[in-house]
This record gives sequence, structure tokens and C-alpha cells, in this order.
Amino acid sequence: MAYMEQTAVEREAVLDGLGQDEAGLRDKMACAGFLMNLYGGAEKILLRICRHRGLTVPTGGDWHSELVTMFSTARCPDQGFIGDELLHTLVPFRRLRHVVVHGYALTLDWQRMLPGAQSARKVFAAFDKAVREYLDSLEGGPAPDHNPAK
Repeated sequence: MAYMEQTAVEREAVLDGLGQDEAGLRDKMACAGFLMNLYGGAEKILLRICRHRGLTVPTGGDWHSELVTMFSTARCPDQGFIGDELLHTLVPFRRLRHVVVHGYALTLDWQRMLPGAQSARKVFAAFDKAVREYLDSLEGGPAPDHNPAK
């Protein structure tokens, strides 16, 4: 999770140099890339949890969405650790990931990206906390501080 934190810091550096109104294509791509990396790090952590727990990893065109929702407290109270609010705040990051991965950089809308860019550190800190609490509950004690998102 250290890489995720460092990515969040770098994303803030991009934001610090920009205004609220609009950003150029390069700045939008830089910010979008950092946000995509943050979301990708979260997915990697969830995939590792799946493997560790022997859970079936979702497949198909909607697997990115299914992966996150399979750990939602509403859908799976027994193994869920992603509450409704966190689940809701992760959705725009997943959607942005899709836009970036499929090469639609010219269609990035700064006004739509900005709220997520500004809240990313808070959102992924909440994700980190939820994961750590979940791992603690599985092992009966604090999880080791390793970097599963590396």
C-alpha cells in the first residue's frame, strides 16, 4: 500500500499546479494515470485476497465491477469489508480506469475528473483501513505491514 500512498502524493503534485477551471491534455492524462494506478492497486489487493482465501476470481467483461462488489458488506456480509459509502466512491475510479485503458484520452472531462482527483487520497485511505481491518479479523491480529500493491 506504500506504492498507492506514493501515487496519491504524486497525483497531488499534479493538482497543485493546476487550476479548478480546466487542465491541458497532458495534465489530465497525468492525473488520470495516477488515479488509474490507485484503482489498479486496489484491484491487485482484492485479487490477492481472493487467491489467499480460495475465492473464485470474477471473469468476463464485468469482472472489474464484480471484484469490488464481491467484497461489499451489502452483497456478502460474511466476507465483505467494503461498505456502501466506500463502494460508491470507488465507482468513478473504475470508470475512469476504463476510459484511460481504452485510449479515450481526448474525451477526458476535467470537471468530471476533478472531484475524484481531489478526494483520491481520502478514498484510498478508507480502502486501506478497510482492508487492514479485514485482514486483522481473519488472522486474529494486526496484519504485517507489507506492500501487496507492489
